[in-house]
Order: sequence, then structure tokens, then C-alpha cells
Amino acid sequence: MAKGFVVGYKDHTFKPNAAVTRAEFAVMLTRALTVQGDGKQYAFKDDADIASWAKEALEQAIGAGILSGYTDGTLRPNSGLTRAELAVMMARVLKLEDQKDNVANFTDQDKLPEWAKGAIGAVAAKGIMQGKEGGKFDFNAVATRAEVITILLRILELDENEEANG
Repeated sequence: MAKGFVVGYKDHTFKPNAAVTRAEFAVMLTRALTVQGDGKQYAFKDDADIASWAKEALEQAIGAGILSGYTDGTLRPNSGLTRAELAVMMARVLKLEDQKDNVANFTDQDKLPEWAKGAIGAVAAKGIMQGKEGGKFDFNAVATRAEVITILLRILELDENEEANG
């Protein structure tokens, strides 16, 4: 596990409020945490859209069962990472049990997608992700760089605490 997992842009800006793509997230994730893929190469209909700087990280995240493609055979590496997708991936990283009952405190609980409810509840219970303004989880909002970095730092802190107490 390493800090220094995120870098700024070529124009020397950091852009904390910029949306994070699925490819950018895979790179940050694999730099921050030890992610062991299965060594396989994966093929998607939109492979041509995968930048060379992200290919290895995406394959590691896919091979580790953290990231997956869509039912239409695409990976959509340049699409924004939604908060629901982020919650599912973080629950997978931490191997958390689904906690659908733990979404009751979000004001948009009735709109949360079924495929993400258990993970959203689990990461909320662990203190990894929180609601936004008005108590909404805002599952369809695209995660920002600041949000992703904060979440990865929380995971690193959890790991450090577990090692210290272990």
C-alpha cells in the first residue's frame, strides 16, 4: 500500500472537483492498494478506447474481481465512475458483506439500484463512503477526484489501524 497514488495533470493543476473516469480510478486504486489480478488479458468491444497508461491497472482490477465490464461487452474506460459503482468496487476491495438494511438513512434509499444497495450499505457502515447534501447518497453522480482520494485514504487508514492492532 502506498501513498502518492495520484498525480496532477500536465498543466500543473490538481482539479479535485474533476470527474474520475473508470480508467483513472483503476490506476489510482492499483497504485494505492495491493491489487493482484489473475494475469489474464481481457478483451472488450471498446478496447481501442483504453489508453496505454491505464491498460495494466484495468486488467489488474478486472482480474482481482474489483472492476467488471458491462453486459453489452464494453468496459467504458473513459466514462465517469458513478458513486454506486465506486461503492460496489470498494466493498469488493474490502470483501465486505452486503448490508442492504444500512441504506435506510439515505433520503434517496428508494432510488438506489438493487445491484448496488448492499455495497452502499456496507461501505456506509464501515465509514468509507457517506451521504451528500440533504442526506442523499447520490448514487448516479460521477465521483470526483477528491472523493476517490478521500475514500482510498480511508481504506489505507483502516489497513494501517488493523496492522497496528493486529
